[in-house]
Formats: sequence, C-alpha cells, structure tokens
Amino acid sequence: MPPTLFPPPPVDPSCAPIEHTLLVIRAPTEGQDVFTNTYPLWIPPLGRSLFGGVLIGQAISAAQHTVKPDFVISRMSCTFLATVDTTKPLYYRVSRSSDRSSTAVREVKVEQDGIVSFTAECNFSRTAPRPLPAIHQPVPLLSGSRPPPAPGIPESNDRAFTDRMDMDPFLWEDLPPVQDPSISPPTNALLSWTRTRGAMSLTRTNHNHLAVLGFLTDSWNLSRTPEMHPAALGPTGEKIRFIVTLNHTIWFHDPLVKMDDWLLVSKGSSWAAEGRCLVDQRVWDTRRGTLVATCVQEGALRVGGGGSGNGSMKSRSSRI
Repeated sequence: MPPTLFPPPPVDPSCAPIEHTLLVIRAPTEGQDVFTNTYPLWIPPLGRSLFGGVLIGQAISAAQHTVKPDFVISRMSCTFLATVDTTKPLYYRVSRSSDRSSTAVREVKVEQDGIVSFTAECNFSRTAPRPLPAIHQPVPLLSGSRPPPAPGIPESNDRAFTDRMDMDPFLWEDLPPVQDPSISPPTNALLSWTRTRGAMSLTRTNHNHLAVLGFLTDSWNLSRTPEMHPAALGPTGEKIRFIVTLNHTIWFHDPLVKMDDWLLVSKGSSWAAEGRCLVDQRVWDTRRGTLVATCVQEGALRVGGGGSGNGSMKSRSSRI
C-alpha cells in the first residue's frame, strides 16, 4: 500500500518544509469529516517511528477544516496509544462534539488498519478583539544573550546555530541552562531560540502557523530530560533504559504567532517519579513580549544503572 491515499501534489516552493508535513486532505470514501495525510509521513533521520509532532500538527489541521475560518485552536489534549506504520496512510476521524457562537470542540481519532493510535480533544475559540489586556508570565531575563537576527536577515557565521539531527524543520540556538535550586535535587531549565527552517507561506488565516506550533511543542522534550535532571538520569541519559510519551496538552495563547520569527522556548521538569516524568514548556515572542503557548507533556521512563552499555539519549532517541 502506498504511504498516501492520493498521489501527493507537487511541493509548493513558497512554503516552509514543515508546512507540507502537516497538510491533510479529505478522504470522502472513508466517511464524513475524515482526513488523511497529503504527503508521506515524516520520520526524523535518526528515528525509528513517526514523530509525535506530526500527529499533533495534522490533527490540528484536520479539526480546523471542520470549524469556521474565524475560529482558531485554543487548547489541545492528546494521548498517544500505539505506533503507526509509516508506509501506510493515516485517517483522521473528526467528531463535532460542540458548536457554539464563540467556541467549538472537536474530537480527533487517528486510525490505521482499524487501530486507534492517537486521540485528541481540540478546543477552538472565535477570534475577536479582546477588551482586557493580556496577563501572562513575563519573558525570562536572558543575561548575556543577544537576540537573534531580525526575520529575513541571514544568520552570521559567528552565531552557534545548530540543526538538530540532519533534517530538523526548525533552526535552534541553545542557551546555557539555568539551575532551579528550589527542587531537590536541583533541576535545570533549558532555554532555546527557534524558528522554522525557511519562511512560512502567506495565507489569509494563521492556521498553518498554529499547526506548526503544535508540532514544535513536541520537539526535544523527553529526549532532553537528562539535561533537566542530570544527577538522577545522567548528563547524557546513560541511566535511561526506556522513555516514551504518554500524553501532551497545549494551551495556545496567541492566534497571531509567526513561526518563522524567532521564538524563545523554555523547558523544565517539575516532577519525575513512579516511572513517569513531566516536562513543562513555554514559548514566547520576545519582540512583542507575549506568551505564545504553554505545554505540559507526560512521559513514561525506566531507569537502570549507569554504564550498562545502552548509549546516550542522543543516539537512542526516536524523536527530535
């Protein structure tokens, strides 16, 4: 079976690479409000399975097709249930749970061969002028870090930009970790600048940016927990025998976010025990001083003794 239900259209050169990854198309033969991936499913170069951010972004895209154009995603709660076969198409079955004048709720189930691999509840809000000022956590103070270049200006060679893996759809610049002594043993908060590789396409709505933001929130979360808990997990994750995402919740605060502008991402872990861990994430637009998104991801992990020969998280991770 081919990896898509329909032949993929030609790649649009005006789009960032990540945009093609998250496109879905209606599958009318499968039922009402059923969608499928437009292009073959994307796997990280060093990964062994589909990256979870693809499921998140494509589920947002599918649900967005079933609401009015002036409705935007405001919250998403996801559960990962099973792995998928990337050589076959996926089907996104959208249920219209609620439609009100200013809000809507959609349930999305991702199926393949009759098996549900992923579920999501998507809350949408109608965009409208907000009379009250936004109240949110302030942008972190970045001592000694100059902001990235303005959008559209090429990065100079003296900046330490890194492309995660070989084909990460985002550009990254990591900042020195910040230790939080209030948690015992102390943990590290991780700060990074990021934006899409390439400029996003110009559209009448901002829906494509919000789907890409959903994808971003699953990037480099659990795979960086050793840097957050180096004492417990080992600096390179040598004590971790197994780690996988269980659930993932995102709150979208800014419907006007531009993913091809530089954004500041903060990651930390407030809790890890009982074979599970939480990764808390916040995304800021520092130029406008706005909090763009808040995300909490729960993962299952198993820890063994150091020096077991399992290698580091960087070599074993199946997720970017």
